[in-house]
Amino acid sequence: MQGLTPATDTAALCARLCAAYPRRAAALQRMHDVCAEMAQTPGVIYSLASVAQACGKKRHPDDEPGPAEGTIRNPEGEPYRLLIAAFAERNPVSKHPRRTDPTEAELGRASPLVRHHVRALERRATALGAENRVLREEVGQLRAKLGGNCGEPEAAVPPEGIEELRDWLSPTSHAKRGWRVDEGGRLLDARGTTVMRAEAYRALTKTTEIPY
Repeated sequence: MQGLTPATDTAALCARLCAAYPRRAAALQRMHDVCAEMAQTPGVIYSLASVAQACGKKRHPDDEPGPAEGTIRNPEGEPYRLLIAAFAERNPVSKHPRRTDPTEAELGRASPLVRHHVRALERRATALGAENRVLREEVGQLRAKLGGNCGEPEAAVPPEGIEELRDWLSPTSHAKRGWRVDEGGRLLDARGTTVMRAEAYRALTKTTEIPY
C-alpha cells in the first residue's frame, strides 16, 4: 500500500484499507468521502489537522463525526494517515514563498486591547530574559572562582511571572478568546488578525519552559 503517486486511486486504496482494518472501515470510508469533498475546494491543503477538522463536522443530521485528530495521529492511526497522504499526492498545492512575519502596520490593525497585551508581554519577556542573562553571568563568575564545582544556574524568574505567561499562552486561554496559532507560528485573533509575530510568540513560549 506504499508508493503513493498522483495517479493513486484513492477509492481503491480506501477499499484495501477497509479490508485490512475492518474495525475502522466505517471511519475510513467516511474520511475518504470527506477528503473527496475537500478536493472540490481550489488550493485545499491535505494535512492531518485540516482533514481532522473537516471530519469533525456533521455532513447531515444523522452523520457521526470522526475520526478525531488524536485518533489520526496515534500509532493506530496509520491507515488514516495513509489515506490522507494519498489525497495530498493527488492534489498537490503549488508552493509559494513563505510569508514573513507581519509588520508593525499589520499588528496595528488589531484592537487596542490586543496591542496593549502584546506589548506588555513582549516587555515582560525582554525583562525576564535580561534577568536570566545577568544571573547566568553571575553564576559563571562564581563557578570560575570555585573551579567549576557548582551546579547548574537556576533562572531568576518569579514563579508568578512564569505562571501568568503560561496561563495566557495556554490553549485554553486561546480558545476562550477565539485565538489560534497558525502553521507559521503566528498568534491570530478570531478575525485572523495577527496578535503576535512568530518570533515573539516562540520567545514567550520558551520563557514559560524555564524551571523554578
